[in-house]
Amino acid sequence: MSRAALALLLLTTSLGGCGALDPYPTVPRATQPGQPFSVDTNDTSFTQADWRNGKLVAAQTVSEPDDFFSTARVRWYEFDTTGATPTLVQQGSIHPGEGVSTYFGSVAINVNATTGRAMVCPPNRGITPDGAAKASRSAVSPE
Repeated sequence: MSRAALALLLLTTSLGGCGALDPYPTVPRATQPGQPFSVDTNDTSFTQADWRNGKLVAAQTVSEPDDFFSTARVRWYEFDTTGATPTLVQQGSIHPGEGVSTYFGSVAINVNATTGRAMVCPPNRGITPDGAAKASRSAVSPE
């Protein structure tokens, strides 16, 4: 089915601050075997979010200080939007191992508040042969 229309939205109300997020600077390029820093991981823009039953989840690509900001990592967030001001419930980064970048993350939340995350990582880095990975977390699972 082809589409010939586009809906544009104008957001006129800010929901305000939502709590302290872990800081992050610009994102480095990712390394694939034999080609250091050869994959563009874009920037820290949020490119995807999911909102269900008062919970908002979102993902972005960041870098972090524990490896001197040398690898790109998908960071995901969960916000509670049921109150007057959204609050940060939890956040985490997908860090499968030293020197391994993850990027182009996606996150979703189902009716049971289980989150699922997917991302790209360079192939043959001991994670998956094709460079794709996924993870999930139930609403009651510990850190």
